[in-house]
Amino acid sequence: MLPNTTPPTVLPPALRFYQASSLATELQGERCVTLLRHGESALAQLDNTTATHPLGVDQQGSIVRLQGAASSASIAYAAYGHHPLEADASLLSFTGQKREPVTGYYLLGNGHRAYSPSLMKFLSPDSLSPFGSGGLNAYAYCLNDPINLTDPTGKTPWALTFMRKHVKSNIQVAKESVDLAGKALFPHPTSQGSPKLGRAVLREFASDQVDSTPFTQKLFKVNDNLTSHNDATLTTEHAGIYRDIATQNLSGQLSNASAHFKAAGAWMTTEKGAPRIVGTAFNIMGAIVAGAEDNAGYATGRVLQQNNQAVRKDT
Repeated sequence: MLPNTTPPTVLPPALRFYQASSLATELQGERCVTLLRHGESALAQLDNTTATHPLGVDQQGSIVRLQGAASSASIAYAAYGHHPLEADASLLSFTGQKREPVTGYYLLGNGHRAYSPSLMKFLSPDSLSPFGSGGLNAYAYCLNDPINLTDPTGKTPWALTFMRKHVKSNIQVAKESVDLAGKALFPHPTSQGSPKLGRAVLREFASDQVDSTPFTQKLFKVNDNLTSHNDATLTTEHAGIYRDIATQNLSGQLSNASAHFKAAGAWMTTEKGAPRIVGTAFNIMGAIVAGAEDNAGYATGRVLQQNNQAVRKDT
């Protein structure tokens, strides 16, 4: 008796249609699935072969519930988005992205980069990364923080994506942002104001430091510039976050680029308005510049020397 040589069922090719950067409709054979959205959030899935299914989403945009006519299905994900493939599951999955049915990959940025939730990393390096082979991990997904961050484009500047999505085109906020950025770059020519709130915390921390890094040099310079303008936009809680980041950077636990990225995340999640825009933008730009500085530090051995000095201090 011959073994079963029936080939597996081959699905017809799928055609996908997008509205801006969001998937709108998928055609596969006789099946047509259309997504009803509000902004970038999916509300329902319309299937011409079955019915309309309302979708439940979480704060990241992940589809966690698919409501049917007689029953509903819940979908659970691991931290990095892995979940079992199901034939009748929602068209969208983790963070509201389409998961490929064969490989299980997410083709983020409309195919810009493939992300594997089982491997918990991208399958290709970040094309915008300036860090080279000796710097930051160019394959990492969301800076290894998939709980708090998302990366729908598959590119490093996730902070810029966040800003484009959430910062409204408000003329007053734009003016305040330009004014605050100017104060951060240039000190007041005459004012000698005393530091307020978090500015005082950072100045005291700076006075206790003997060593410095490119990150702390920029941090303390901007703090002094804003202090000269009597700026009080930095809270004591946020200054404590900055102090912790700077301490890790000085000890070699965080590279300069990583410190800037972490500081950018703090501005996005703890502040609003002009301070969030300026703080995030400054640190994103600082991270790009610091990537080259970190790479040079590894090439010359300066980073290793810094780490050795930190170990001696701890012992």
